[in-house]
Amino acid sequence: MQKESKWKSSDEISVLFLDDDQEKIELFEMAISQWQKYINLKITLYYSKRELSSRKNVIRVSFNEKEGRNYSAIGTGFNDGFFVKKRLNIAEVKENKIKFYQTSLHEFGHALGLLHEHQHPNAYDGVSDDQLKKICSMMYFIDVNDEHELGRCLYNIAPLEHNKKKYSISEYDVYSVMHYENAARKSEFPEPKHAMGLSLEDKTFIANEYPKEQPLDNEEIELMHNQDREEDLRWILETYQSENCKLERVDDKLYLTKVSYEKSKTVRIPSFSHLDSWFDACKRATSN
Repeated sequence: MQKESKWKSSDEISVLFLDDDQEKIELFEMAISQWQKYINLKITLYYSKRELSSRKNVIRVSFNEKEGRNYSAIGTGFNDGFFVKKRLNIAEVKENKIKFYQTSLHEFGHALGLLHEHQHPNAYDGVSDDQLKKICSMMYFIDVNDEHELGRCLYNIAPLEHNKKKYSISEYDVYSVMHYENAARKSEFPEPKHAMGLSLEDKTFIANEYPKEQPLDNEEIELMHNQDREEDLRWILETYQSENCKLERVDDKLYLTKVSYEKSKTVRIPSFSHLDSWFDACKRATSN
Protein backbone atom coordinates (compact mmCIF):
# COMPACT_ATOMS: atom_id res chain seq x y z
CA MET A 1 0.00 0.00 0.00
CA GLN A 2 1.39 3.39 -1.00
CA LYS A 3 0.67 5.55 2.07
CA GLU A 4 0.51 8.89 0.27
CA SER A 5 -2.14 7.49 -2.09
CA LYS A 6 -4.33 5.94 0.59
CA TRP A 7 -7.91 7.17 0.86
CA LYS A 8 -9.10 8.58 4.19
CA SER A 9 -11.48 6.45 6.19
CA SER A 10 -14.14 9.16 5.89
CA ASP A 11 -13.82 9.48 2.10
CA GLU A 12 -16.80 8.82 -0.12
CA ILE A 13 -15.63 7.29 -3.39
CA SER A 14 -17.55 7.59 -6.65
CA VAL A 15 -17.09 5.03 -9.42
CA LEU A 16 -18.11 6.47 -12.79
CA PHE A 17 -18.56 4.08 -15.71
CA LEU A 18 -17.58 5.83 -18.94
CA ASP A 19 -18.91 3.02 -21.16
CA ASP A 20 -22.34 1.42 -21.22
CA ASP A 21 -21.54 -2.23 -21.91
CA GLN A 22 -23.81 -3.81 -19.32
CA GLU A 23 -22.08 -7.20 -19.28
CA LYS A 24 -18.70 -5.60 -18.58
CA ILE A 25 -20.22 -3.32 -15.96
CA GLU A 26 -21.72 -6.30 -14.12
CA LEU A 27 -18.38 -8.13 -14.07
CA PHE A 28 -16.63 -5.02 -12.76
CA GLU A 29 -19.34 -4.54 -10.12
CA MET A 30 -18.64 -8.10 -8.95
CA ALA A 31 -15.00 -7.10 -8.43
CA ILE A 32 -15.93 -3.96 -6.48
CA SER A 33 -18.29 -5.98 -4.30
CA GLN A 34 -15.57 -8.44 -3.29
CA TRP A 35 -13.25 -5.65 -2.14
CA GLN A 36 -16.00 -3.54 -0.56
CA LYS A 37 -17.19 -6.08 1.98
CA TYR A 38 -13.78 -5.88 3.74
CA ILE A 39 -13.34 -2.08 3.90
CA ASN A 40 -15.04 0.94 5.42
CA LEU A 41 -14.98 3.22 2.37
CA LYS A 42 -18.37 4.26 1.03
CA ILE A 43 -18.42 3.50 -2.70
CA THR A 44 -21.23 4.80 -4.92
CA LEU A 45 -21.67 3.74 -8.54
CA TYR A 46 -22.59 6.17 -11.31
CA TYR A 47 -23.46 5.44 -14.91
CA SER A 48 -23.57 8.98 -16.27
CA LYS A 49 -21.45 12.11 -15.72
CA ARG A 50 -24.67 14.06 -15.19
CA GLU A 51 -25.32 12.07 -12.01
CA LEU A 52 -22.06 13.20 -10.38
CA SER A 53 -22.31 15.97 -7.81
CA SER A 54 -18.52 16.34 -7.37
CA ARG A 55 -15.36 15.92 -9.45
CA LYS A 56 -13.40 14.85 -6.36
CA ASN A 57 -12.70 11.22 -5.37
CA VAL A 58 -14.00 9.85 -8.67
CA ILE A 59 -12.67 6.56 -10.06
CA ARG A 60 -13.38 6.80 -13.80
CA VAL A 61 -13.70 3.34 -15.38
CA SER A 62 -13.40 2.67 -19.11
CA PHE A 63 -13.50 -0.57 -21.10
CA ASN A 64 -11.40 0.42 -24.09
CA GLU A 65 -10.16 -2.79 -25.73
CA LYS A 66 -8.35 -0.86 -28.48
CA GLU A 67 -5.88 0.56 -25.95
CA GLY A 68 -4.57 -2.97 -25.52
CA ARG A 69 -3.58 -2.59 -21.88
CA ASN A 70 -5.11 -2.59 -18.41
CA TYR A 71 -4.16 0.17 -16.00
CA SER A 72 -5.28 2.32 -13.10
CA ALA A 73 -4.20 5.33 -11.10
CA ILE A 74 -3.06 4.52 -7.57
CA GLY A 75 -5.57 5.49 -4.87
CA THR A 76 -5.97 9.25 -4.51
CA GLY A 77 -4.01 9.69 -7.73
CA PHE A 78 -7.44 9.82 -9.36
CA ASN A 79 -7.67 13.38 -8.02
CA ASP A 80 -4.51 14.49 -9.88
CA GLY A 81 -4.91 16.75 -12.88
CA PHE A 82 -7.64 19.29 -13.58
CA PHE A 83 -8.67 19.19 -17.22
CA VAL A 84 -7.63 15.58 -17.84
CA LYS A 85 -8.44 13.14 -15.05
CA LYS A 86 -6.80 9.74 -14.68
CA ARG A 87 -8.75 6.58 -15.48
CA LEU A 88 -8.94 2.90 -14.77
CA ASN A 89 -9.12 0.89 -18.00
CA ILE A 90 -9.97 -2.76 -18.62
CA ALA A 91 -8.96 -3.89 -22.10
CA GLU A 92 -9.99 -7.54 -21.70
CA VAL A 93 -12.83 -8.93 -23.81
CA LYS A 94 -16.02 -9.81 -21.97
CA GLU A 95 -16.14 -13.30 -23.47
CA ASN A 96 -13.21 -14.21 -21.18
CA LYS A 97 -15.26 -13.63 -18.06
CA ILE A 98 -12.77 -14.90 -15.47
CA LYS A 99 -9.88 -12.96 -17.02
CA PHE A 100 -12.04 -9.83 -17.13
CA TYR A 101 -13.13 -10.31 -13.51
CA GLN A 102 -9.63 -11.04 -12.17
CA THR A 103 -8.20 -8.06 -14.07
CA SER A 104 -10.96 -5.87 -12.61
CA LEU A 105 -10.06 -7.07 -9.10
CA HIS A 106 -6.39 -6.26 -9.77
CA GLU A 107 -6.98 -2.79 -11.19
CA PHE A 108 -9.50 -1.85 -8.51
CA GLY A 109 -6.89 -2.93 -5.96
CA HIS A 110 -4.66 -0.23 -7.46
CA ALA A 111 -7.57 2.21 -7.17
CA LEU A 112 -7.63 1.45 -3.43
CA GLY A 113 -3.92 2.28 -3.20
CA LEU A 114 -2.35 -1.18 -3.55
CA LEU A 115 0.85 -1.78 -5.49
CA HIS A 116 2.03 -4.91 -7.27
CA GLU A 117 2.73 -7.86 -4.98
CA HIS A 118 5.51 -9.15 -7.22
CA GLN A 119 7.30 -5.85 -6.48
CA HIS A 120 7.29 -6.69 -2.75
CA PRO A 121 10.79 -6.24 -1.28
CA ASN A 122 10.84 -9.94 -0.34
CA ALA A 123 9.63 -11.27 -3.69
CA TYR A 124 13.03 -11.54 -5.38
CA ASP A 125 16.20 -13.51 -4.69
CA GLY A 126 18.04 -10.49 -6.05
CA VAL A 127 17.78 -9.24 -9.57
CA SER A 128 20.08 -6.98 -11.60
CA ASP A 129 19.11 -4.24 -14.04
CA ASP A 130 20.17 -6.49 -16.92
CA GLN A 131 17.97 -9.29 -15.63
CA LEU A 132 15.01 -6.93 -15.37
CA LYS A 133 15.58 -5.81 -18.96
CA LYS A 134 15.65 -9.44 -20.02
CA ILE A 135 12.35 -10.07 -18.24
CA CYS A 136 10.82 -7.08 -20.04
CA SER A 137 12.12 -8.34 -23.38
CA MET A 138 11.43 -12.08 -23.09
CA MET A 139 8.23 -12.13 -21.03
CA TYR A 140 6.50 -8.88 -22.00
CA PHE A 141 7.92 -8.42 -25.53
CA ILE A 142 9.17 -4.92 -24.73
CA ASP A 143 11.69 -3.17 -26.99
CA VAL A 144 14.33 -2.44 -24.34
CA ASN A 145 15.88 0.17 -26.64
CA ASP A 146 12.70 2.22 -26.39
CA GLU A 147 13.22 4.20 -23.17
CA HIS A 148 9.53 4.95 -22.72
CA GLU A 149 8.44 1.32 -23.13
CA LEU A 150 11.28 0.03 -20.95
CA GLY A 151 10.53 2.60 -18.26
CA ARG A 152 6.87 1.59 -18.14
CA CYS A 153 7.83 -2.09 -17.88
CA LEU A 154 10.33 -1.49 -15.08
CA TYR A 155 7.78 0.64 -13.23
CA ASN A 156 5.49 -2.40 -13.14
CA ILE A 157 7.98 -5.16 -12.26
CA ALA A 158 11.07 -3.76 -10.51
CA PRO A 159 11.27 -4.53 -6.75
CA LEU A 160 10.37 -1.70 -4.38
CA GLU A 161 12.50 -0.59 -1.47
CA HIS A 162 11.69 -1.82 2.04
CA ASN A 163 10.55 1.62 3.24
CA LYS A 164 7.88 1.46 5.95
CA LYS A 165 7.55 5.25 5.98
CA LYS A 166 6.49 5.17 2.33
CA TYR A 167 4.64 1.85 2.18
CA SER A 168 2.42 -0.31 4.35
CA ILE A 169 3.96 -3.74 3.86
CA SER A 170 2.37 -7.13 4.48
CA GLU A 171 3.96 -10.56 4.33
CA TYR A 172 4.79 -11.49 0.74
CA ASP A 173 1.77 -13.26 -0.76
CA VAL A 174 2.41 -15.23 -3.94
CA TYR A 175 -1.35 -15.86 -4.30
CA SER A 176 -2.32 -12.16 -4.20
CA VAL A 177 -4.53 -10.85 -6.99
CA MET A 178 -1.98 -8.01 -7.21
CA HIS A 179 0.74 -10.49 -8.26
CA TYR A 180 1.47 -11.03 -11.96
CA GLU A 181 1.20 -14.75 -12.64
CA ASN A 182 4.40 -14.83 -14.69
CA ALA A 183 6.48 -12.42 -12.61
CA ALA A 184 9.86 -13.33 -11.09
CA ARG A 185 9.71 -14.74 -7.58
CA LYS A 186 11.83 -16.34 -4.90
CA SER A 187 12.71 -19.94 -5.63
CA GLU A 188 11.21 -21.26 -2.38
CA PHE A 189 7.76 -19.89 -3.20
CA PRO A 190 5.31 -21.83 -5.40
CA GLU A 191 4.24 -20.75 -8.87
CA PRO A 192 1.60 -18.01 -8.53
CA LYS A 193 -1.85 -19.43 -9.21
CA HIS A 194 -4.64 -16.97 -8.71
CA ALA A 195 -7.76 -18.06 -6.96
CA MET A 196 -10.96 -16.96 -8.60
CA GLY A 197 -10.94 -13.86 -6.42
CA LEU A 198 -8.87 -12.21 -3.74
CA SER A 199 -6.47 -14.22 -1.60
CA LEU A 200 -6.99 -14.49 2.14
CA GLU A 201 -4.00 -12.19 2.69
CA ASP A 202 -5.45 -9.63 0.24
CA LYS A 203 -8.57 -9.47 2.37
CA THR A 204 -6.76 -9.43 5.71
CA PHE A 205 -4.42 -6.66 4.58
CA ILE A 206 -7.09 -4.39 3.06
CA ALA A 207 -9.34 -4.91 6.12
CA ASN A 208 -6.49 -3.66 8.33
CA GLU A 209 -5.76 -0.70 6.05
CA TYR A 210 -9.40 0.42 5.89
CA PRO A 211 -10.85 -0.99 9.14
CA LYS A 212 -14.59 -0.96 9.65
CA GLU A 213 -16.13 0.73 12.72
CA GLN A 214 -16.31 -2.76 14.16
CA PRO A 215 -13.02 -4.18 12.78
CA LEU A 216 -13.09 -7.65 11.29
CA ASP A 217 -10.93 -10.14 13.15
CA ASN A 218 -8.92 -12.85 11.39
CA GLU A 219 -11.48 -15.54 12.16
CA GLU A 220 -14.28 -13.49 10.61
CA ILE A 221 -12.18 -12.72 7.54
CA GLU A 222 -11.34 -16.39 7.03
CA LEU A 223 -15.00 -17.36 7.34
CA MET A 224 -16.00 -14.68 4.81
CA HIS A 225 -13.17 -15.81 2.54
CA ASN A 226 -14.44 -19.38 2.49
CA GLN A 227 -17.96 -18.13 1.73
CA ASP A 228 -16.57 -16.04 -1.14
CA ARG A 229 -14.86 -19.10 -2.61
CA GLU A 230 -18.09 -21.09 -2.54
CA GLU A 231 -19.99 -18.25 -4.21
CA ASP A 232 -17.28 -17.95 -6.86
CA LEU A 233 -17.43 -21.68 -7.60
CA ARG A 234 -21.21 -21.62 -7.89
CA TRP A 235 -20.99 -18.71 -10.34
CA ILE A 236 -18.36 -20.51 -12.42
CA LEU A 237 -20.35 -23.75 -12.55
CA GLU A 238 -23.47 -21.84 -13.66
CA THR A 239 -21.62 -19.70 -16.22
CA TYR A 240 -19.26 -22.16 -17.90
CA GLN A 241 -21.70 -24.65 -19.33
CA SER A 242 -22.77 -25.40 -22.89
CA GLU A 243 -24.56 -28.22 -24.68
CA ASN A 244 -21.36 -30.15 -25.34
CA CYS A 245 -18.98 -28.75 -22.71
CA LYS A 246 -19.74 -29.65 -19.11
CA LEU A 247 -17.86 -28.20 -16.13
CA GLU A 248 -18.01 -30.21 -12.90
CA ARG A 249 -16.60 -29.85 -9.41
CA VAL A 250 -15.10 -32.92 -7.74
CA ASP A 251 -13.39 -32.54 -4.36
CA ASP A 252 -12.65 -28.83 -4.92
CA LYS A 253 -11.16 -29.56 -8.34
CA LEU A 254 -12.69 -28.52 -11.64
CA TYR A 255 -13.06 -30.92 -14.57
CA LEU A 256 -14.17 -30.00 -18.07
CA THR A 257 -15.78 -32.68 -20.20
CA LYS A 258 -16.19 -32.48 -23.96
CA VAL A 259 -19.26 -34.50 -24.90
CA SER A 260 -19.64 -35.85 -28.44
CA TYR A 261 -21.51 -38.65 -30.22
CA GLU A 262 -18.31 -40.67 -30.57
CA LYS A 263 -16.78 -40.30 -27.12
CA SER A 264 -16.30 -37.98 -24.17
CA LYS A 265 -13.04 -36.53 -22.98
CA THR A 266 -12.42 -35.04 -19.52
CA VAL A 267 -9.55 -32.81 -18.45
CA ARG A 268 -8.72 -31.20 -15.14
CA ILE A 269 -8.52 -27.40 -15.19
CA PRO A 270 -5.15 -26.53 -13.54
CA SER A 271 -6.19 -23.04 -12.40
CA PHE A 272 -9.05 -20.59 -12.80
CA SER A 273 -6.97 -18.41 -15.11
CA HIS A 274 -6.89 -21.28 -17.64
CA LEU A 275 -10.64 -21.84 -17.71
CA ASP A 276 -11.54 -19.23 -20.34
CA SER A 277 -9.12 -20.62 -22.92
CA TRP A 278 -9.93 -24.27 -22.16
CA PHE A 279 -13.69 -23.69 -22.31
CA ASP A 280 -13.36 -21.77 -25.57
CA ALA A 281 -11.21 -24.56 -27.04
CA CYS A 282 -13.83 -27.13 -25.97
CA LYS A 283 -16.65 -25.20 -27.66
CA ARG A 284 -14.66 -24.79 -30.87
CA ALA A 285 -13.76 -28.49 -30.92
CA THR A 286 -17.39 -29.58 -30.52
CA SER A 287 -18.58 -27.21 -33.26
CA ASN A 288 -16.24 -28.74 -35.88
